[in-house]
This record gives sequence, structure tokens and C-alpha cells, in this order.
Amino acid sequence: MTRDRSASHSPAVLVVSVMGTIMLSSQITLADGKYFPEKAYKVAPAIPAQRAILVYRDGIEKLTIESSLDGKGHEFGWVIPLPSRPTEFKEVSPGLIRTLGWAIQPYVTHDLRQELRNVVLIAVPVTLVCLIMALTKPPGSILLLVPVIIVGVLCSLVQPLHRAASLGGSSMDISGVHVRDIQEVGSYDVVVLDANDAAALNTWLEDNGFASLNEADRTIVSDYIRNGWCFVAARLRRENDGYSRPHPISMSFASEALIYPVRLTATAGNDVYLELYVIAERQAACEKLTLEVADTYDRPRRGKRTLSPENTDPGFLGRAHRQGVGHPAAAEQFWDGCVLSKLCGTLTPKAMDRDITLQLRTHEPSRKRYFSGRGAFHKALVFGLCVWCAAFVSLTVFFRKTMNQQGKLVVFFKRIVLPALLLSFLTSAATYSMVPKVNTQSLGQGGVPHRIYEKIEQQRRLVEAQTIAEEHRYFTGMSRDETAAVFKSYYASKGSTNGFTGEAIRYEDSPGNYTILQDGRGIVWRAYSLQGYPDDLVLTSPLHNSGR
Repeated sequence: MTRDRSASHSPAVLVVSVMGTIMLSSQITLADGKYFPEKAYKVAPAIPAQRAILVYRDGIEKLTIESSLDGKGHEFGWVIPLPSRPTEFKEVSPGLIRTLGWAIQPYVTHDLRQELRNVVLIAVPVTLVCLIMALTKPPGSILLLVPVIIVGVLCSLVQPLHRAASLGGSSMDISGVHVRDIQEVGSYDVVVLDANDAAALNTWLEDNGFASLNEADRTIVSDYIRNGWCFVAARLRRENDGYSRPHPISMSFASEALIYPVRLTATAGNDVYLELYVIAERQAACEKLTLEVADTYDRPRRGKRTLSPENTDPGFLGRAHRQGVGHPAAAEQFWDGCVLSKLCGTLTPKAMDRDITLQLRTHEPSRKRYFSGRGAFHKALVFGLCVWCAAFVSLTVFFRKTMNQQGKLVVFFKRIVLPALLLSFLTSAATYSMVPKVNTQSLGQGGVPHRIYEKIEQQRRLVEAQTIAEEHRYFTGMSRDETAAVFKSYYASKGSTNGFTGEAIRYEDSPGNYTILQDGRGIVWRAYSLQGYPDDLVLTSPLHNSGR
């Protein structure tokens, strides 16, 4: 009776077949084209938040604040202590600060599906080989595959590990309070005050419609007065109740140090998310906040290419991380060689017991790494599968002889499968809990590179504006305000959505939104890219249409 050689070597044949199938499937996948993961952007948490731009140069600080409000009523009072009297107030468009929020981003790991797939392609044959080794008596040559598989697993770890590293009131004259300036700044009525004591300031605030100072407020105000500080009382008028984010307000004042006042904010008793963009000669640092991005900015020699040839402003570009800021208002805040530092953090009332003083240090480019919820889950699965492979191989080799002496299935599940599963699960759970996670918003569509998506979205908006212009005969005889009303009505009726932020499109100089301006070319519709670069469409004549 002849021996069936193919049967005796069936385990080896199975392993070779499985490995061949895996390799072939990998080649087929690569032939389909490159996979482009989604890109995620860090966004502020859903709590009261303040964002500010601090420009510090030659002892002058220019503070631009945007503060969200959540409450009832149409008027809110806001008292800002400053170390010296402001020399200038200015209503500021929200466009620049919101552009910085999108353009200046840390690394956010969001989509690791490709890495996860690669690890799965290794975990499957590893499991099959170990199963064969555990439940059969394969030729000794099969054992030679074990170190090869382990090396493959270790190689698959290299890429994931590398990526992970990674106002006018009713009574202005109050004894002990000196009114130094009164201005109307956009939606704010602003008064600059000097006070002799906290009681006098409290009386003035009460008489002019502000809330009274509580005991904690009075203690803090007394400290400010002893140190020679003044107070800016700003009263906001708004149309709607609930959560809102009014336009920023800017003020310039002399200061020996770069400072952001928060002590009075602490007495509200709420946590506050703070996001500061510091532009100075050197890099900013603060122990209470996390430095997320730091880079030196210059105007590039050549202007950034946009969809509109009229736009020649190159904006500013980071030397190390190549993050661009193309908003037209950037020229008022940036200069060649300035250092932009982005610092963020959620501060508890206790953490705001002192004002934030920022230190300026020697610049070292940096960019922090975070994970989105999806990215952290993918990373946990990748690490868990890698540990599963290593543990499964090691335990199979170690207990192989024991399984030949005892019941194979019992030993296989008790000493190999269950421990490997437990170790893999614990690794995944630990990885997910340890990686730094942030709130994110993804941009674009799966499989489309985010930069291409940005261009497609901008082009779509330009084509849409072109269509509206043609329907209205290029707004012949219309004023700028009448033209703006047409666009506002159109977007509202269509329920148009901002392709970047997911919010309704609005009249604002911020990413994904638009403004209407008038210059030597005529009436111009302007859209803003994710980095704030403007794209113009001249509406008054098809012959001057920049979209053609």
C-alpha cells in the first residue's frame, strides 16, 4: 500500500496556501489605488470658551478676545482688568480668529484603517499556523515559519508606532470712580474706568446696569486696584437668548509682561476652555496651558495660488510645519520672522486664581499629537492584534509538548487562547485610555484627499455664485447691500451648508463662508478657504468675472 505524500504534508501545504493568498490579496489591494484617510480637525469642547489673539511687540500688547456666552437676556456686562489704560479699541471681524482655529492644528490621528487592515492580514495567518502547530504533528520545517511570522509582526508594528509618537449708563459720575474713555465698539458699549476701591466700582456697575460684585469679586478687584490696574466695562447687546459667540473686540495697552486676565472669570464657578494664539518675537509658554503648535511665520516669496488670479496676497506660511494663514487681516497681526504659539486648555475656577502670565522663550518648532475617538479605537485594535500575535505564537511554542501529553483542546483553550485573548484585550484597553484624545471634526469624503476636497468645495462655491450672478444679470444697477441680500436669501432658501464646518453658510469672513465687498473692480463676492485665503468673483460684469 503506497503512502499518500500529499496528505502527510497537508499542514505545510495549507500554510503556504494561506500565506500565498494573503500576499496576493495585498497586491490586489495596492493595484486598486492608494487609500486616502479622512483628516480630522481638533475643535473646542462644548463648554463656555474663550479664544484670543495676543500680539506682543516692543512692550505693547494687542489683545483680541472672542468669548462665548450661554444664558438668557439680550444684554451682558463684561469687566476686563488691564495693567494700563488701553490706547485703542477696535471691533474685529471673527474671520481671522476662526481661521486660526482651523489652520493652526496639532497632529490628529483619525483614520488608521489601512494600518489595521495590514495587521489583520498578519494576524489571520499567525492564528492559522499556531492552530495547526497546536492540534497536529507537523514536520519540523513548519516550526521554521514561526520566527518568520514573528519578524513580520514586528515589522508591521514599525509604521503604527512611528505615527503614534508621536456703554453709556444712567449714572457715569460716581464718587471714587473716574471715567477715562467711552466708546461704542460694534455690539459693545465700552467704558474705561479707574477706581479708588472695590465698593466704588461696585456702585458704578450697579448704577449702570451691571451685576453686583460678590465677595470674591471684591477681593480680586481690590488686588487689581492696589497694583494700579484699570478696568474696561463692556456691555454687549445681542438679539437672541442662549448660546452665542459675539464678534471679537480688540484693545491695545502697554504692559511689561504678556498677560491674559482670568481671575474675575473664575468667580463664575464654571470651567472655561481657553485657546490662545500668541504672536511675538519669541515662543510663548504657560504651565497652565498646553503648547499645541509653535512655528515661525514669514510671507512666502510667491503668492499662494488661489482660484482667483486677482488675489496676490501670499499670506503667511510656517517654516517648520507649513501651515498657512491667508486671511487678509493676518497682515495686521503677523510680520516676517514672528513666532506663533497656540496654547490650549480647560481651566477650572481653582486654576484661574491668578492671571495667566505667558513667558517668552527661545523658539523650538513643535506640534503636539492627539487622537480622535476613531483614531484611538483603531490604535487600540492595532496594538491589541499585535500583542495577540506575539502571545499566541509564544504560548503555542511553549505549551506544544504539554499538549501532546494531555488533552489538546483543553490545554489549547486554557493555556493559549484565553491568556492571549486576555492580554490582547488589556493591551487594547490600556492603549485606548492612555492616548491623548480630543474632540474632532472630520473634513471631506472617504477616499478623497482633504486638499483636493478643499479645492473641489471652493470651486463648487464659485460655480454656484457664478450661476446666481447670471440669473440676476450680474446685479446690474444693484448696490452692495442689495447684492448681499440676494445671496443671503438664496443660501437660506437652499439650506446651504458650509462644506468645511458643517454649519449653515453665513455672511462672515471665515472658512467656508463669504462676504460681499466693493472696490475698483465693482461688486465682488469673496469666499474663504480653510486657511483663510480669499477667492473672488466679480459680479458686476461677465467680462470681468474672475471665475472664467
